[in-house]
Amino acid sequence: MKLNQVVNLKTWHQRNIYNVGYGTRDKTVLKRSNKGRVYFLAKTYDKDIGELRSEVCASNIGRLFGFPVQKTWLCKIPQYKSLKLRHSVGVLIQLDVRRQKETRRGRFREDLLHGAEIISLVDKKFASLKNLKEKRKVYTLNIVVDSIRNYVSKHQNSSKLWDQFFELLVFDALIGGTDRHYYNWGVLEKADTGEFIRLAPAFDNGISLMWKMEEYRPQFMRDLVTRNFPRKAESMFKKSAGGKYSLFDVLNELYSIGDYRKSDIIQKILDKIAKVKESKIRSVILNNVPKRAQFKSKNDELGLICEYVKIRAEMLKLILHKLNNKNVT
Repeated sequence: MKLNQVVNLKTWHQRNIYNVGYGTRDKTVLKRSNKGRVYFLAKTYDKDIGELRSEVCASNIGRLFGFPVQKTWLCKIPQYKSLKLRHSVGVLIQLDVRRQKETRRGRFREDLLHGAEIISLVDKKFASLKNLKEKRKVYTLNIVVDSIRNYVSKHQNSSKLWDQFFELLVFDALIGGTDRHYYNWGVLEKADTGEFIRLAPAFDNGISLMWKMEEYRPQFMRDLVTRNFPRKAESMFKKSAGGKYSLFDVLNELYSIGDYRKSDIIQKILDKIAKVKESKIRSVILNNVPKRAQFKSKNDELGLICEYVKIRAEMLKLILHKLNNKNVT
């Protein structure tokens, strides 16, 4: 499928698959009849149609800059009522898990262990809370770091999880992603052995890139010169003393308290960013995202998103350079 098309799912049918736990909302797994090996998740919007546009834009930006992220398409779902979905449009997200021949039909060889599960292994208070809002109140960066440290200590060849998690938060800083809660990241393991494979590719990236465009546009235009608006975006990670880190500040804090003593991840990310020309950002977004009034993804909206990414990329490079120089000295 071409990335710049709106996919019509009329001939696709539902398929029951186990271990599909991406994000917090219920997802519908669809199978294309003439391409039976490929499985997809259909995600429909909840509060703002801009979330769908941002999901697709974030996917394209992530892959342009070399971050692990899933492919996405805007889609129409004529059979949405029979699938028990609330809306007739959504985002098609390619599943990044695979099934082995010897596994039971309907099961994958890779399991996703959510961040919530990893944290619950080391934090009894977090594990005991049933209410999602209550969990978010104690979702500090420190308990995430503790949970990663615990996981790495018990899984062979998993030390690269530190770099992969840092890279994920850099991606969030680039797109202004403010929804990286404990169900929006996780680790992929081999289903039969529990062996670490890697951090799951970034998923559920719709709360980003000025997804509430009509609300954010006036403020963004006012702050375009001072760049205060991009700087204000907050991460989901709380400080132990109260309050939240900004998307930029959380990178400094994570790098200072995580296990990055021998890591060259910052230089690797800077090298990736350096390869991307500003003109390519605009080209990728305008060419790969369908321009549809229905999805609020016409040239005007997409052009503003391009400017937003350019500004965030410039700010991100300065922050990473400072952090890298501090590490060298």
